[in-house]
Formats: sequence, structure tokens, C-alpha cells
Amino acid sequence: MLSLKKNHIYLALYVIFIFILFILVDQYLNKTFNYEKNRVTGMLCPDNYTIYGYCKEKNLQVKNLDTNESINLYIGKNKIEYDLNQGPFKISNSDFIIIGDSMIQADEINISHRMGQSLRNKGLRSIEIGYSSWNPYQYERLLDKYNFNENSTFFIFLFWNDFSSNYNMSYFQTYKKYGDSYPKKNTKITSKFKILSIYFIERSFFIRSLFDIYNNLNAVEGLNKKTKVTILDNHNKGNHLDCNYLDNMEPNSLIYDIISFSKDSSCWSELLNLSVNETIKSLHRFEEKIPLNSKVFYILAPAGHAFKNENTIGRSNEWFSVPSDISITQIGLKNRLQKEFKIIDLEDILKSQKNTDQKDLYYFPKDGHWTKNSHKEIGEVLINLIE
Repeated sequence: MLSLKKNHIYLALYVIFIFILFILVDQYLNKTFNYEKNRVTGMLCPDNYTIYGYCKEKNLQVKNLDTNESINLYIGKNKIEYDLNQGPFKISNSDFIIIGDSMIQADEINISHRMGQSLRNKGLRSIEIGYSSWNPYQYERLLDKYNFNENSTFFIFLFWNDFSSNYNMSYFQTYKKYGDSYPKKNTKITSKFKILSIYFIERSFFIRSLFDIYNNLNAVEGLNKKTKVTILDNHNKGNHLDCNYLDNMEPNSLIYDIISFSKDSSCWSELLNLSVNETIKSLHRFEEKIPLNSKVFYILAPAGHAFKNENTIGRSNEWFSVPSDISITQIGLKNRLQKEFKIIDLEDILKSQKNTDQKDLYYFPKDGHWTKNSHKEIGEVLINLIE
């Protein structure tokens, strides 16, 4: 009997030893083979309205991939970043709301250098609400999540990938996956389980590897397909009626959508037209749901490849290659949207301020997001819109 107890004790100690050894190996591999050297844990949390977003009440530090500068982020109870010098704020104290994806999240520069600061410097109560790969699906649901003021002004930043049929986090693909299931009410147990799952995915090499394998097995075949095409011609107003270029491209690739948006909508595929039309419907619903006496400005923002010598490294990636001396406009997308809304086109505004020989003035070379120079220029655009 005593011998049996000893065996149980030895077995328990052995299991504990193996468990501790597993954790040590897991953490060693996590640090050694971390997929993203600058990734920040505790930054992503599930959300019952926007699917995902910031975690509430977090102090984070991220590193700019281009400058290696460390940026401190302070996230309040409402899951929105605030300036530490000004302190947390109430949504109801904001009259000007800037909404977008990672270009508005802009965690590669300090919040005091972002476009919203131009408004705050003039005493205008402004906030930025944005997160990586958000699209109009999230923007619609922000109106359900927060109690915005009457007489508010919304600046909605739109990007080509919001309208894409091939980008896996466009409005079209997001709605295809989630439908009208958001906003949703989860039990506390479900919410805690989601948060715990993300905690382990962020911090464990083995669990994250299993998660990546699961995602790869469930990936939509052909979506975001890598292309062998290197763009050797400019695509702008001069050739936006020429549809022939698209004939030599993979229709299920990201670059296909990018080139398509430089062309008249008559050149677009049936699927891309459907994707754009469904996204437009979402934007119309947003207009219908805003608070009383409020207004919306839709701002079409260009990517770095709309300019020569911008985003000089990131424009050649695993999906497509656009040399730095080539530019691809989105005149076709702009013209289509102007049939529905008044559109403020940032491409023309920024080009008027830039010498083409200047490198990476408005977009970081690797990251591809806006620099302080862009935020300053765009901040002035916002001020001019409301004055």
C-alpha cells in the first residue's frame, strides 16, 4: 500500500516536471521564433460589436517598424486610446469623430502627432477610433456601441481594401463570414473564454502554431493569392478607360483589385462590382443611423502606391510588386463612389504638396502607414472642412 502511494507521488512529480519543462521549452521557442518581433501582447481583445479591437484599460508600448521608436498607448474603459496628458474622456464629450482602420489607429506615431490633434489644438473636441483591418462593417456597429452626441461630425476614412472582393478583411468578406451576427450578447463565461484563448495564443508558441494551422486549413482557397505580376506601367486618369491590362491578371489576387480601382467601373469583374455595391449600402446605412443633426464626411484615402517614391519597401511584398517609379491611382473607385456620396479625395490633395523626388514623405517605407507629415496635412484638411 505504501509502495503504491510512493508510485503515485513519483508519478505526480514526474507529471509536474514534464509540465514545467514543456512551459520552459514553449516560452524559449516563443522568444526565439516569435513570428512578429515587435508584436504586443494584450493589444487585441474580442468585442461584441466590432468583432475585435483594443482591450480596455491597457497601457501598451509598441515599436515603430521603420524608426524603432517606442510608442506608448493608453487605452481607456471605452477601448479607445487617449492622450495621457489630457486623461481619459467620455464619448459624449466629443463632437468630432475620426473613424478608420489601422491608418487611423496609427500606433506607429504618438497620438499628439496625429490628425485629431490639429482639431484639439483649436479647442475642438475630437477623438480617433480605429483598428487594424476594420471596415464599414465595424463602422456601422460603432453607432450601436457608443452614444455619440447629437450634432456630431463624423470623418469616415475609406481605403481601397474596404471595397475589395479579394481582401479577406474587406466589408464584403467580413459580412460573408459574420453576416448580421454582430452586435451580439455573449455570456460572461463566453467572453472570459475568448479573452483567455487570445491570452494563450499571444503567449504560447505551441498554441499559436496550432491556431495558425487551424487558420490555414480553414482559409478560403485562392483568396489573397500571391501574384507573379510586377506592375511596369502607371495607371492613372490617362488610361483609366483601358480595361485590357486586367486580362493578364489573376482575378482572385489583391493586385487585380488594386489595378481594377484605377479603371472605370465598367472594367470591373462582376464580383468586384458586387463587393463595392454591398459596401456602399453599408455606408448608406451608417448615414441613416447617425445621431440627430449630425453629418458625415467620407474621405477616400490613397495607399502608398498611388505615389511615386512612397512606401518604398512595403510596395514590393509577397502579394504584389509595384516599383517606386510607378503610381497606381484609384480614380475608378473615386468616380464610382462620387455617384453615391460627396467624396473628399486625399490623393489629389497630398500630391499637390509633394515633390515626386521626395522619398517616404507621407508613408513609412516598410509599414506603409501615414507619417507625421501626412497626419499634419490631413489635419488641416479636416479643419478646412468644418470651418
